[in-house]
Amino acid sequence: SNEGHVPDQVQIADARAFDVQGILMTPFFIAGLPRSRTAWLANFLTTDESFCYHELTADCLDLAEMPEHFRRTGRRLVGDADTSLALLYKPIKKLFPGARWAVIERPVEEVEKSLHDDLGITLDPGLLDLLLENLEIIKRDALVVSFNDFTESTARFIWAWCLPGIDFDEARWKLLDPLLIQLNPAMFHAEFDARVRRFESLF
Repeated sequence: SNEGHVPDQVQIADARAFDVQGILMTPFFIAGLPRSRTAWLANFLTTDESFCYHELTADCLDLAEMPEHFRRTGRRLVGDADTSLALLYKPIKKLFPGARWAVIERPVEEVEKSLHDDLGITLDPGLLDLLLENLEIIKRDALVVSFNDFTESTARFIWAWCLPGIDFDEARWKLLDPLLIQLNPAMFHAEFDARVRRFESLF
């Protein structure tokens, strides 16, 4: 993991709220390669006071729709855990200039093997290179954690970073920790390809 980019407790406590279409909220985004636990994190970080979308970009014909999706939740803390975020970092940062970002790092070889063995999917090499290149940019200002070191301590760090002011829910961690949450393979492939085509001009 990239320990040089792990925020300290002072930074975590100093979260800023931003006006998103009339609602003060602290937005957050979680990026990573496919098969990096984004679906799990979307579930984990959705509480009575927060909401985390999974692959919200799949539901947007235009990225300008994202603030409205955030506003509709009515929550103070709203985010998106999304494998497309690495491709769309720059335009999303313009929409949410003060948002918090986290990156889940997983070795490329593991990602490719998991996609192939579990879902029968092979990512285009050029697209994979672009994802990796953009993730390196995001990591400069993000909380960076390792997929292979995802312990309760890691979960607490992500929770504090994305959901400042909400006490860590240990019972929720124990409930979700053993679970594997993933999209239907055919749906994942179709939706991801559709987003690549839809937003290609923004990469």
